[in-house]
Amino acid sequence: NTATAAAIHALRLEYPQLPVVGIEPALRPAVTASRTRRIAVIATRGTIESAKFQTLHASLAGQADFVLIPCDGLAGAIERSEHERVAELSGRYLGMAGRFGMQSGDIDTLVLGCTHYPFIAAELRRHTGDAVRFIEPGAAVAQQTRRLLDKGGLLRSIGDGAVTLIGSGQASGALAEAGERWLVPAALPWAG
Repeated sequence: NTATAAAIHALRLEYPQLPVVGIEPALRPAVTASRTRRIAVIATRGTIESAKFQTLHASLAGQADFVLIPCDGLAGAIERSEHERVAELSGRYLGMAGRFGMQSGDIDTLVLGCTHYPFIAAELRRHTGDAVRFIEPGAAVAQQTRRLLDKGGLLRSIGDGAVTLIGSGQASGALAEAGERWLVPAALPWAG
């Protein structure tokens, strides 16, 4: 979400031949899903403060009451597998949101506005209860990616595929390590 907000327009201009798929917090699906019309959005500060997010949020004015929570440090703690820090920050930020539940005035929908947050869904669930609906755009992004690749004749339907992770500077090593850890489901520390 943060990278999309910061760079997608520039990338699309510089590489018009590539299908660049962005991600953004799923506010529209959350409005559709919510019954109480109270929705919490957890995301990085960069996402929440971006013009792209602010425009999306403003377009939904009056359709729901959004509680926006910038979660400083949470994505980094997830990347570093700092379980205690993740638990601490999750509790703090979800505690700031208000009361979760299904009654009038309760937050019944939580938007996971960072691609890191689905990895800690079980930890987040400890603070919201089982009835609260989690909304994250991962499946929609995957479907859009598949659609664009198919449209461009780039979709490979047989054989083994490959993933190439590209980073800059010293981030490359950390990116490779994170990819190995995150792209192997059994290795996910918070899976469940």
